[in-house]
Formats: sequence, structure tokens, C-alpha cells
Amino acid sequence: MKLSPFKHRKGFTLIEIMVVIAILALLGATTMYVMSSMDEKKLTTTAKTQVGALSLALEAYMADGYQLEDGYGDDGSSNALYRMISGDKDNDGEPDRIGSGRDSQPARVYCSELVILRNSKDAVADGIPVMRAEARIRTGRKSVRKKCLLIVDPWGNPYRYCLGFEQKDSEGRHGTGNNPTFDIFSQGPDAKGDGKNNVGDNADNITNIPGW
Repeated sequence: MKLSPFKHRKGFTLIEIMVVIAILALLGATTMYVMSSMDEKKLTTTAKTQVGALSLALEAYMADGYQLEDGYGDDGSSNALYRMISGDKDNDGEPDRIGSGRDSQPARVYCSELVILRNSKDAVADGIPVMRAEARIRTGRKSVRKKCLLIVDPWGNPYRYCLGFEQKDSEGRHGTGNNPTFDIFSQGPDAKGDGKNNVGDNADNITNIPGW
């Protein structure tokens, strides 16, 4: 009489346990990847929507006859964009007053979706976040680092603004943007590249979210 080969078996072998662990790890990694991809897609969609809103605001600014400020696609260019569409030239977080005394009126706000963050960790459910941070601000051919208000994308990095190729900056030089009037773009999740080329600091534009 032959005994069943399973009669004296008392559990799983080490190899079986390792196989099960490997399968669970693979399933977990796959789930995390899918969830991360979904989150990234959602952030990218948000950035595209915000770039569209910022572009419409700047077009309305131009339609009122105002001249575009200098913008070179660096982090400080986000402040130039903010000043134009917020009506807040002095960076105090409130629209400036035009006129004096009782006749003064608040400057026009071209983008009502801008939300000033007191803390960089604040959540913004609806609106385009603006935070105070240090950036290099250009004045003609010179530049200085100072704290100012920057419009930030869903990844917490400044939106970039560049003067279009048909426009001239304060030094009389033509802008370097892809569009004739202006460019507005996000550098995407990796915060690399400025939408112009793939050399040095401008490398890796593949995740950029442009307005052109």
C-alpha cells in the first residue's frame, strides 16, 4: 500500500513562499504605477487648463492697450506675468489703486483665478496658486535675486513667460518666444527645459506644457 505524497507535508516550501511574495510585490508595483500615472495625467490636464486661462488673461491685458513686460522664460518671468494680469505691480498681494482719494479705483484684475498662498503647503482646490518665493528678476541687462510673487504650476514650480518674437523688450531687443506676442508654459513634472532647445540648462523639454 502506497502512502499519499501529501500525507506528511506540513506547509509551504521556502521557494513557494518566495514566489508568492514576488507575485504580491509585482502586483503592488503595478498598482502604484497605474495610480501614479493617473495622478500625473490629472496634474498635466490641470496645467494645460491653467496655461489656457493665463494666456486668455494676458490677451485681455494686451487688448486694453498695455505693453507687455520683459520676459525671458526664466523663473523670474513668472513675476512679470503675475504683475500684468493681477493688477498688483508692487507685489503686496492686492490690486493697486488707480487715482487718488475718493476717486481712486482698484486696478483691473485680468485673471480672477489667481489665489495667493500664505503657505506653500496650502491646498488650492479651485484657482491658480501664487506664492512668494525668491527668484532672479531682470531689469534690462542686470538681474537681482529677491522675493516676489510667482504663479506656480501643479508641481509647485513657476510658470514661465517669454516675450514673443514680434515684440521688443525694454532694451529694444526682439523677444525670443515661439509665438509672435508671448509664450506661457510649465516645465512639467521634471521642471527641466524652457521650451527653446535641448542644450545645457535648457535640456529635456519633453514634458513641457506649452501654450503654443
